[in-house]
Amino acid sequence: MQESGTFTLSIPSSWNAEVEKIDASMETMPMLQREVGCDPMKPFHASTQTETTTMEERLSARGILISKETIDMILEGIEDASRMNKYFEKLEAFRKTEKLQLVLIKRIKLESNEKLPIVGIKCGRNGRIALLLGHSQHESWCFHTGKILIFHKNHTTNIPLASCPTQLLFAPQQQVIVATASGEIILTFEGEILWQSDSIHSQGITCLRWVSPNLLFSAGLDGRLVISSLKATSLEAIKSSSITVSDLPRSMRRSNTSSRRTGIVGIAGSKRDYFLAGKFCFGAVQI
Repeated sequence: MQESGTFTLSIPSSWNAEVEKIDASMETMPMLQREVGCDPMKPFHASTQTETTTMEERLSARGILISKETIDMILEGIEDASRMNKYFEKLEAFRKTEKLQLVLIKRIKLESNEKLPIVGIKCGRNGRIALLLGHSQHESWCFHTGKILIFHKNHTTNIPLASCPTQLLFAPQQQVIVATASGEIILTFEGEILWQSDSIHSQGITCLRWVSPNLLFSAGLDGRLVISSLKATSLEAIKSSSITVSDLPRSMRRSNTSSRRTGIVGIAGSKRDYFLAGKFCFGAVQI
């Protein structure tokens, strides 16, 4: 066993010990006061000048001439509004007294191998229904094939097309007029193609409307407006016009060639007045 060493540590006590005090003092400098004068800042002055008030000129309608055509258009618009109000009044009375509900009258089943999407549905007289099958979007030219399916009673008519259909109209004599994305207009009867032409429009047709029972109004991306006469087995173009760059406001022109055509994408209107929607503009035309 090893022996452990012992160490002794002594800590002196500070109790009752004398504390050495040191007296210290400091001296401050005397305070100096000085009066210095300064000029006040110049105030900022601003003034405005107003024009002298003048007496307002009284507007007068004297000397302003309104054409007879403008007055006739205003009166025609008022008459159309009054005629439409009668229908709305009848509809409102019918809505308050009767209950409106949708009733399924017919169900159409497509073939299971049909892969083309539906781009439009048109309804005609005597319960005729036409389905437009094809593609609605085209980058430049239509390279697809389309199809028209016409349902009438228990009979289905299949009309194959070389391009996608864009518009369809039922004619008074049971004919069917089809417009395509490649600019063709096709006249059919009971599924048989009677007449077709690609010379009326050179690009996709965006509008087909009846102007009268035998006059057809068409417009397309080529900028052409064409009125065609419906014959028994054909269509004949009797009047045409074009919408060009020169018809646009200067701020909307993107080409220096004023004779360049601009495409038409939509038409709305009635009778002889139509409103056109183009790629870069809106406008009105009278047929």
